[in-house]
Formats: sequence, structure tokens, C-alpha cells
Amino acid sequence: MSGRTGKAQETQAGKEGESENTKLVGFVRLSSTGKSLNLSIKPEVIAQLPIYEGKNGDKMVNAFITIKAIDELIDDKKEVTSISHFIQKEDKD
Repeated sequence: MSGRTGKAQETQAGKEGESENTKLVGFVRLSSTGKSLNLSIKPEVIAQLPIYEGKNGDKMVNAFITIKAIDELIDDKKEVTSISHFIQKEDKD
């Protein structure tokens, strides 16, 4: 699988990345060289996420990508996968 990822792959990855307990933050793809991951982040979603302070004092938001999904990108089984945020109980209020 190579080339620019189409909207259909992003739509499928978005469905996989959002559930009752998660929020879709963006998408991740393997670069064309295969040496890095390219992240596409939705700024309007990041702006809505709860902010926490890291140990170094920097303000952060939490997002995740499953190891299985990264492995599938690297093994060329998927062109794109989702970046998500776990919705905690206080996030829903």
C-alpha cells in the first residue's frame, strides 16, 4: 500500500478510533520513506480536550495510538489508523 491515503481509509480509521469511551483526535500514517510516522491532528478537537500539567510543568493533552495499530502500519496491513483520546467520566460532564 502506498500513495496518498484517501478519504475512505480515514473514514474507516475514524470509525475505529471513536466509540462511546474515546474521541477521534486525528490520524497517523507511515511516511513515504517508511522511516517515520506522520500525524494529522484535528486542532478543534485538541482545543476541547482536558489539559493536564506534566512533571516538567508543561501543559499537555492526552491521546493514544494502539501498539497493534502501529504494527499494522509498519507491516503495511493498514495505510492509516486513528489517534484517539480516552473520555474519562469528568470529560463527559
